[in-house]
Amino acid sequence: MGKSGTVSKSLDELADELKRVSRTVRRIESGQIPLKLASVGIFLVVCYTGALVAEGVFFGRQAWNQLADVVPGLEGPKDREKAVAKDFEMKPLRMEDTVAGLIVSSTYLDPTRSNLETGYEHRGVDLAGPVGTPYYAPGAVAVACYSPGQTGGGGYMAQFEHADMTWQLMHLLEGSCVDGPAEQGAVIGKLGNTGRSTGPHLHLQLLDGDRNFIKPMRGHAAAVLYKKTASSGAVNIDALRRAIIGKESAGNFRAVNPDSGALGYGQVMPANVASWTRAALGQALSPAQFLADPDAQLATINHKLNEYVQHQIDAGYSEELAVRRVASMWYSGQADLYDDQRSQPYGSTVYESIQSYTLGVLSKYNSLK
Repeated sequence: MGKSGTVSKSLDELADELKRVSRTVRRIESGQIPLKLASVGIFLVVCYTGALVAEGVFFGRQAWNQLADVVPGLEGPKDREKAVAKDFEMKPLRMEDTVAGLIVSSTYLDPTRSNLETGYEHRGVDLAGPVGTPYYAPGAVAVACYSPGQTGGGGYMAQFEHADMTWQLMHLLEGSCVDGPAEQGAVIGKLGNTGRSTGPHLHLQLLDGDRNFIKPMRGHAAAVLYKKTASSGAVNIDALRRAIIGKESAGNFRAVNPDSGALGYGQVMPANVASWTRAALGQALSPAQFLADPDAQLATINHKLNEYVQHQIDAGYSEELAVRRVASMWYSGQADLYDDQRSQPYGSTVYESIQSYTLGVLSKYNSLK
C-alpha cells in the first residue's frame, strides 16, 4: 500500500475510534460501565488514537510535500523556492502584489498618492505589513538614520548607497534604524508607521547618482525584506567559468560560432568585445585582437563573470540560483529566463533550452567547485 493509502487507512481508523469513544462516554454517563474499568479503557483508547493521529500526520506531511511538487495549487518546498526566486525578479510592482509577505498598497507615481496642486508625486512604492518587520542590508553598506523632522513626512528613515543607487526606507519604527556600517544580512531597521502615514508600511524609494528617482522593482523590495548573508551566496568563479566554457567552446580559444559569430573561449558576441575588454583590460580590443589573445579572453571572461555574480549575490540569490541566473545571462542575455523550457533557434541551428543549459552548468559547477 502506498503512503497515500496509509494516510487514508489511518484517518478511517481514527474516525471509527472516535465514534467508539463517543459511544463509551455515553455508556459511562448512563452507569452501564464501572468508572474504574472505564478509566483503564479510556487510557488505552487515547494511546491508540494518539498513535493513529501521529501516523496520519507523519505520512500526511510526506505525502503533501510529494504532491506539492507535482500538483498545481499545493504549496511545497519547490513552490516556496520558486516564490522566493520570483520575488527577486526585476519586474514592476502592481497593486496588491506580495513580496516576502508584504502587500503593495501604493505603486510608483500612484495618482491616488500624488498631489497635482502642490506638485508632490509618489516617487516610491509602499508595501504594507506588520509593525516590526525587519529590513536587511542587501550588501555591505553604511546606513545613515534620519528623524521625522528631516524627512518631510517620511518619518524615521534609513538611507544607504548600494548597487550605484541611493536607497531610502521610510516610516521606520522609532528607534529601529541602525546607524553606521552594516554587513550583508544585518537588520538595519524595522517597519513602522511614523511620519505622514495611513498605516504601517515600508516606503521604498531609489535615486541614481544624479539624484533622479528610479522606479523600484520587485527585486529591490526583496533585497531588503529577505535576509541574505555574503557567505550564503559565495560562488566559485573559477568553477563557474569552467562549467560555462564546457558548454560554450569546450576550451577552444579560437572557436567561432557559425550561426552567431560568437568568439573564442567564452563565445563572446562580437558586439560586446570592445566594451567588455575596455572594462576588463583598460583598452578596447577588436574582435580579431580578442580572438588572437587567450590571456585577454580569460581576463575579460573572469571580469564579466565576477560582475554578473556580484549582481546576483547583491540581489540576495542563493548560490544555486546565482549560478543558474549568471549562466542564463551568458547564454541568453536575460537572468530571469533561467527556467525557460523553449528550444533556442539561431541561424540554421536549434540550440538547447535555457533551462537545460543552466541546469547543465549548475551540475558541472557542483562537480568542479
